[in-house]
Amino acid sequence: MTEKSQTKSGVILKTKLFLSLTKLLFGKNQLFKREKLQKYEFFMHQKQ
Repeated sequence: MTEKSQTKSGVILKTKLFLSLTKLLFGKNQLFKREKLQKYEFFMHQKQ
């Protein structure tokens, strides 16, 4: 009984950790993409 509930809370904890990590990575990726896009747009304006 205790073993099962411990495993369940462990899984929930791991899932929460995984989700927050994914969110963090996704957020960083979005920032990186935006930065690249801005640099690209700036470069295109400079060319004209």
